[in-house]
Amino acid sequence: MSHVLWALRGANRDALAGLNLPPGKFRLEKWIPQQAVLAHAAIGAAVLHCGGNGFQEALYYGAPVLCLPYFADQFDMGARLAASGAGLVLDPVTLNPQAVADAVARLTRPGNATERNPFQQAAQRAGKIFRSYGGVKRAADFVEHIAEFGLDHLIVEAARMSFLVRTGADVTLFYLALGTLSTIVLNQVGRSKRGQ
Repeated sequence: MSHVLWALRGANRDALAGLNLPPGKFRLEKWIPQQAVLAHAAIGAAVLHCGGNGFQEALYYGAPVLCLPYFADQFDMGARLAASGAGLVLDPVTLNPQAVADAVARLTRPGNATERNPFQQAAQRAGKIFRSYGGVKRAADFVEHIAEFGLDHLIVEAARMSFLVRTGADVTLFYLALGTLSTIVLNQVGRSKRGQ
């Protein structure tokens, strides 16, 4: 069994009082420094509700995620997680302890010489992509760039075009009108030849 670090407060923490949690396997804290924990080399997986911050932080550090969504965009984040291969999503309605244990086992299963754990591989790939963007320094540099030079040079020309031009509807309408006009002219020519 893996070791579990769990941030749990108040009544939620009290709800676990009657459980026989394996000694030395569970550590309950009122608060944890989430990024420091996710960045730690010993992390095998993160069990999250898949809110935007925790979800992205886990992937940034290359940790596979078990998503337990229960509100708003968390279901969308879970769908994106599953599509990326960097984690698993469990339905909160049918959630049970065995499903959680099985999912964590799949996420943390060590690879071997011929095959790496696909969840860990996908999470590490996502982390590498996130880190390649440069983080806070690059974001701050970009904000300063916009403050100094404005946005005009970053706006693509399509944003300045009318809807008809941007979507190509003007060309489509032109060819439709040309085709309609050609059909009318050809019909008139055909009628006049039949009338002679």
